[in-house]
Amino acid sequence: MQEDNRVALMALHYLPAIGWFTNLMKYPTFRLEKCEHFVKSTGRNRCELATAQGRQTLSIPILGGRSQQTVITEVKIANDKPWQRQHWHAIRTAYGKAPYFEDYAPYFEAYYQKKYESLWDFNMELLQQSFYLLGWKAQFEYSLSYEKNSSPSIVDFRTADSLQLENQAAYYQGFESKTGFLSNLSVLDLLFHLGPQSMAYLRSCSH
Repeated sequence: MQEDNRVALMALHYLPAIGWFTNLMKYPTFRLEKCEHFVKSTGRNRCELATAQGRQTLSIPILGGRSQQTVITEVKIANDKPWQRQHWHAIRTAYGKAPYFEDYAPYFEAYYQKKYESLWDFNMELLQQSFYLLGWKAQFEYSLSYEKNSSPSIVDFRTADSLQLENQAAYYQGFESKTGFLSNLSVLDLLFHLGPQSMAYLRSCSH
């Protein structure tokens, strides 16, 4: 069987969804899109948690609002609002009783206590922390220019609909008895519920 040498092209998301990780797992290398303009209402500044009321979206406020046309690495966070405190409170409320919350929460909490100006920097540090906790030595590179239509050697996952997961296997979720299983949530949901088994679960979903 010939090795697939294509490269997965990914937009950098805020605590990416499970589908973000399983898509890039299928390829030996992935490339982070560093030259695109910010795209509103996407995972670039949003993530989803599981709560007793169902899905909850956390959104990082950005300067210039949603209509801005700014290269993603130059997008600035609007720190005039206590969004970090609000987000961490929401995360603790959603997962405080999850099996691995006490083990993994300290690794993330520090990022909500440090002020960030750049959305890219904040997302990048959280992504690297997520890879570390997953035990994943990911091989990645950065785009050098923006290409709307990528070459055949690139698999483009920059659009939201390319990150969906079909028939995702259920795992234990704390509010499942109230909400049913909620699929394709932030990697936080996976780590806090499955802990050291998270990577094995991602592999099972990527086949």
